[in-house]
Amino acid sequence: MHQSDLCLDKIELMFKNKLISDKEIRREVEDFAKLEWYEHYLTLFDKIQIFNDMPDLHSKKRSIVVEMYKTFVDEQSEKYILIQDDWRSYIEQVAVKLLQDEKSTTKQENNTIVAMLENIVVKRLITLFTNCCLKSRRVHHERRATQAKPSTWTNLLASFGRKSNNTK
Repeated sequence: MHQSDLCLDKIELMFKNKLISDKEIRREVEDFAKLEWYEHYLTLFDKIQIFNDMPDLHSKKRSIVVEMYKTFVDEQSEKYILIQDDWRSYIEQVAVKLLQDEKSTTKQENNTIVAMLENIVVKRLITLFTNCCLKSRRVHHERRATQAKPSTWTNLLASFGRKSNNTK
């Protein structure tokens, strides 16, 4: 297995097991920094880290959720394109409710909403990250394939294709 694949697998495993540390993630991604998505997705790692390090203070959570909402719905931001419409509208609904006068919702209701949002944010970012890994891995392999000699697997497929053509 190529070194870059091992690096990706390690990052994916860290995400799946929720062993997320800003320094560790940065170190792992820096090993893989030659791929184009590095800088862009580093901002998503930062968003996850905010939730991991967040003190259990309602007002702090509330302000971060609102800040995240503003970031994700900014149409000038490249990230806007990556967020699905249904998820974006969910963020909007939650942020609007959180932005209302705090007396209109109980602290428990607000905490429940924020907890739900944290859960969906982390899941969504993991999905984005995984999709990005798969895409980058595919591009990486395609680049290697164009630069390298045909592999045994490619030769095998080619010979299979020739045999199929001969039988017709």
